[in-house]
Amino acid sequence: MYWLLVVAAVPFVYVLFSGAPYLPTLSNERGRVLGLLNLSSKDTLIDLGSGDGGLLLQAAHHGIRSIGYERNIALVIISRIRLFPHRKLCKVYWKNMWTVQLPPQTTAVYCFLVPRLMRRLEIYLQQQTVDFTFVSYANKLPTKVGGKAHGPFYVYEFTHTQLDK
Repeated sequence: MYWLLVVAAVPFVYVLFSGAPYLPTLSNERGRVLGLLNLSSKDTLIDLGSGDGGLLLQAAHHGIRSIGYERNIALVIISRIRLFPHRKLCKVYWKNMWTVQLPPQTTAVYCFLVPRLMRRLEIYLQQQTVDFTFVSYANKLPTKVGGKAHGPFYVYEFTHTQLDK
């Protein structure tokens, strides 16, 4: 019986030591994210570190297409089960977000990441080749100018022609 707990804990411990811990965005905050992004059914939201798929599910309830990238296989499985009724709108991939090139249809990106990884995230976002609005929860990007604070959220515009900003 204990081996089951160990097996279940391994993905969470691995991600904790190799990146950020699983800490979901609160349900009421997910609605604020979607409001800040002002998305429609024509948009595609990317959730970097999508966890249990909560934001993707909320986006689906508003008819918004979304894609999540998650390193923890247990959370990917949970997300896929939760999102199964909305599988035409939502996809979750078991991938390391740092290795993913944002798809061409991307219009918005969300991430809730620990402070020590924000500079790396900023560099990653600057290297993308699509234009998008980015929302960060709780932590701002260290050098990107033009971000706007909205309570615990920071909103930025990224255009692929402004790689140095």
